[in-house]
Amino acid sequence: MISGVVFGALLLIFIIVYSIYRALNPRKIRYGEEISKLPSVEHISRGNVNAFDYSGETDAFIACMYDSNVSDAVFRTYFGYESITVTRRMSSIRLLGTGMEKIFEDIPEESFPRYMVIGIDPYAALVQSCSNSDLYRKQLGFIKEIASGHPDCRILITLPDDTAEKWSSFDEKTLRQARSSYIITVRELSGLENVRIFYNPTEEWVLYSDCIRENGAYSPVLYNIDAHLLALNLDPEATDHLLTIDNVNEIMDETIEKAGKYVEVRGSYADLSGKDVYFIGDSIFGNFRDETAVSSFFRDMTGAEVYNLGEGGMSAVNTANPASDIGGAFAYLLGKERLQTFSGRCYEFKSYYSYWQAAEKLKETKGENSVFILEFGLNDYFGGKTEDEFRNAMNTLIRGIRSTYPDGEILVLSPGYILMYNDGTMLPTGTGSVLQAYRDAAAEAASDNNVRFLSLTEDFGFTQEDAEKYLLPDLVHYNEYGRYLLAQGLARYFKK
Repeated sequence: MISGVVFGALLLIFIIVYSIYRALNPRKIRYGEEISKLPSVEHISRGNVNAFDYSGETDAFIACMYDSNVSDAVFRTYFGYESITVTRRMSSIRLLGTGMEKIFEDIPEESFPRYMVIGIDPYAALVQSCSNSDLYRKQLGFIKEIASGHPDCRILITLPDDTAEKWSSFDEKTLRQARSSYIITVRELSGLENVRIFYNPTEEWVLYSDCIRENGAYSPVLYNIDAHLLALNLDPEATDHLLTIDNVNEIMDETIEKAGKYVEVRGSYADLSGKDVYFIGDSIFGNFRDETAVSSFFRDMTGAEVYNLGEGGMSAVNTANPASDIGGAFAYLLGKERLQTFSGRCYEFKSYYSYWQAAEKLKETKGENSVFILEFGLNDYFGGKTEDEFRNAMNTLIRGIRSTYPDGEILVLSPGYILMYNDGTMLPTGTGSVLQAYRDAAAEAASDNNVRFLSLTEDFGFTQEDAEKYLLPDLVHYNEYGRYLLAQGLARYFKK
């Protein structure tokens, strides 16, 4: 009797301890039976949470009329302020205004937020105002009331950079109305000293319309919003990505002109429908796995099926070594590693699910209609690997792919320019030859194996002189604009 009670008590204790252990240390996938149930790392889920009642405990407020996945964490990352957000899409500017008025009703001035970022779609708002300009002006009144009633609150309004495809689909009457909606917005709010309106119809309009993205990088618009927030005074002369009473007509005319070139621009990209493209590399590919990734832009430009196998911090030397974790992932891609081993070693990688997807597709196609894009070198350089070691590793990677998937096409990219430090010492920026030995080694490996090669400097127009335009503040990784340019260069290269 006693022994049974003791056994039961010990069993209960074991179950409790084991449950706590499992909660703190979730089981890694060992046999792949759950892999297909994992959400794709490429998928971006939109926010659907309304703002809670504002209590005056935060510095900034963000609300968008159009689709937005902005979050408190993202705003703090960009701007360093505690923020409250409305992430649910407001169906009309009237609802946006009503919601904000309700949230800020009876809030004393000392508790009022210092900053607001408000997203408005002028054309949609005008249409929802029965295409009545006077009614639309009235709907904008809530911004004017906030701005005039709270002069210490800086209000930054972002307008969506809708795609050229959308604008090019407008007939002449609709185009005039859309143009007019943006002009009305600027004119109505132009007299308010604490309001700035940001608009960025990006080059050739492949970028998406959200001005602030979850897990995204600094975009030109975000960078300028950040600069204006941090400035002691809003500079009335600063016009980068700003719509003002002086430039709005000209910029809207340019917008319409760009939209008219949509078909021409799309025609400059290769049509890779039916192709599978595998991006294998380091953080240049792998740090961003959302709609702003190089692979995502490339997919949208070319119609290819893409697999982002980039993994931050990885070098060619490590990837070519099957004893390393990333080497195990690469070996699994080539069919030389068991699923159980791959899952146990590589489950924590951001690229894990993409590697599994890619391997499944390659088993099915045996590499037919496949393109492998290899990009390494930065981490080999920073990790102290010699250019000879890097070259040998690139040879191993290229030959591994070719021997396994002989019908696949291989393209090697060189490492690009950086403006970065090495052990606390800035690298020389005046010679234009940072990482040159590693670029040369990548070119030699491509030549030795008779595969294609592109230099991220000479063939893409990335130069050290304008590096800050396309690099993140860390001076190593590409910002959104840089990733867009990289994808665009690839899309046009394959057109040739």
